[in-house]
Amino acid sequence: MSGTGAAERKPGSEGPDAAAVADYLARHPDFLVRHPELLRALTPVDARHGDGVADFQRFVATRLQSDLARLASGHAEFAAASRATLAQQRRVHRVVLALVAARSLAHLVEVATVDLAIELEIDAVTLGVETDPAAPFALRAEGLRVWPRGRIDTWLPGGRAALLVADGSADPALFAAAAPLVRSLALLRLGLGDGRPAGLLALGARDGRRFHSGQGNDLLLFLAGALAACLAAWMRR
Repeated sequence: MSGTGAAERKPGSEGPDAAAVADYLARHPDFLVRHPELLRALTPVDARHGDGVADFQRFVATRLQSDLARLASGHAEFAAASRATLAQQRRVHRVVLALVAARSLAHLVEVATVDLAIELEIDAVTLGVETDPAAPFALRAEGLRVWPRGRIDTWLPGGRAALLVADGSADPALFAAAAPLVRSLALLRLGLGDGRPAGLLALGARDGRRFHSGQGNDLLLFLAGALAACLAAWMRR
């Protein structure tokens, strides 16, 4: 009888003996490739071949164990980043639902500034729109900043939709008394429709790396789009 069954075990033993293990590995040379987690438990060989002779077996085994440890660490970091992204997504979705459910323009502004700062755990939020005295509409509400037409282009030149800045200082015209606290910021343009002045949502954090140019901004753009749609709806009322 052959294989890995009882014929490979010594009578009374709980598993195969050394010879059986060696025979199995010889017949299945890819076993450790298919089960790399076992490398953690192996003790690298320490053969002595004389001075000046490299022990490549020990080198390969040690290298494989090191690579496996790095892979496990990278997987843990990726999992943690994924959980953080999912949590941030849920927060933004809660804010958007609250914006849609706002009962008045004043309530909308409160959600977009106060509630948003709490949900995203940031230190300053500014919501503002440009105004034009000749325009047949206007947005007025406590907490809503109003700037002259063209001001937003000075912060987002070239029609940019977003700008994320790390390790910098904030323009007091954006964050007023909170400006000294802000060390990183995200500026998001709010398109309110053809012929209407632009709006701006500015997010500021005391953490200098909370916002930076290398991070994805899909969630922030989604938030800005939802807020712009809500503001435009109040313009039509």
